[in-house]
Order: sequence, then C-alpha cells, then structure tokens
Amino acid sequence: MKKITGLIVPCSPPEFVIAADPFAAQGLASLMSATGKKVTCLSAGEYFHLLPVLRAQDEWRLTVVMPHDPLEFMRMTDKVVMLIKSSHLSPHIIILSHAPAGWLIQTLSAQGCAQTALCNVTVFPSRISCSELLIIMSGTVQTSFFRLKADCIQSSPPALTPCEYTAVYSWLAGYSSHAFAAKARRSVKTFYGQRYSGLCKLAFVFPSLKPRRRMNPLKKTPKVTIRGRD
Repeated sequence: MKKITGLIVPCSPPEFVIAADPFAAQGLASLMSATGKKVTCLSAGEYFHLLPVLRAQDEWRLTVVMPHDPLEFMRMTDKVVMLIKSSHLSPHIIILSHAPAGWLIQTLSAQGCAQTALCNVTVFPSRISCSELLIIMSGTVQTSFFRLKADCIQSSPPALTPCEYTAVYSWLAGYSSHAFAAKARRSVKTFYGQRYSGLCKLAFVFPSLKPRRRMNPLKKTPKVTIRGRD
C-alpha cells in the first residue's frame, strides 16, 4: 500500500488510517489532508498494535474503516481490541462502521477492553457525510456530539459474549467445530449453542448470518411389518 509521508503539523498528533480496502484508506487520507494534517496509511494485514511507529509515541490518532464482510469485520475488531489493551494510555481511535455505535463499543468492552480505555474511542456511521467528517477531523467540534448522534440514530442490539464471539469466529474462519470445541474445553453441544446464539446476535448487524430456526429432530417410528394370514 502506498504510504503518505511528510512532516507532522505542529501541535497535532500523528494521524494513521487503516482499512481493508486500500482505495478507501487512500481516499480517507486525502480527505484528512484537506484539513492540513499529514496522514500515514497502515496495511490492514498487519497487527498494528505491534507496529513500532505506534508503540514509540504516546499520542496519535487512528482512523479505522471497518469491513462489511463478517469475518474481516471480526478480525479487524480483534486488532482494535489488542491495540487498546496494549496501550498505556487511552488511545484516540475513530471507527467508521455500518454497525451501531453503541453495539460496537459494547463489543469492545465484552472482549476485555476497560471502560476507561474506551473513553477516547468514537464510532461514526460509515456513510457519514464528508462535511461532517471534515469537521470531526479538524477538531473544531467535540466528537462526543457526533457519537451521541450516531447512538440515537441506530439502536444497539445485544453484544456477543466472549464465548459466543469465539464460536462464531471459528465457524466463519472454517475451523472444525469438534476440534475447536475440544481445544476450548467445551462440549460440542455447548459450542453449537454458543455459535447459534452468537449468530442470532450478529445477524442484527449482518442479516445474511441469520441462522435457520432450530427444529427438534423427528422421532423415528419403528417399522411395522404386516404378515399375511396363513
């Protein structure tokens, strides 16, 4: 991915952008450059919580564009969680996502992120207008206003529990259910139940994942053999 380099604007923290689509990342970086900021695009394939460019600085801001694919969405969520957990201070992260803001914050919290570490994490709709996004990037308006607006527009479905999250993730990634259940020290029945409930919750954000209604298996009736009369 082409990286945008340059001197950081004085009194402005370094800006970083990451997106699964490199064109989306470059487009967002160009939009942010209109506010006078210098932006660096990070590769979506990296575990950015390990990048020296982030670990060597205390203050920076990261803008994350969440994918629309369920598996890639969960992978990006995992990376954001690891970044938040590994940061000494509450990181400044802006997330652009089609998922409800409240639900995404609850998901990060359910995956082990402390509330104090989430105080500078803000979620906006991925279809936010360019004018609103420019206002946010310029820093002239408190982002909490837009976060409140996003929360009011979109209802927050229930977040997945850690067990439901891992069960759904393993299924989307194509792992063997029996092998994963054994590794997680769960029974296969428990694993299936957690996967089903997790898919039901995730279907609020990704309707295509809505599982079929579970039906009780039909009891097999014994075959009756009718013998003829002698």
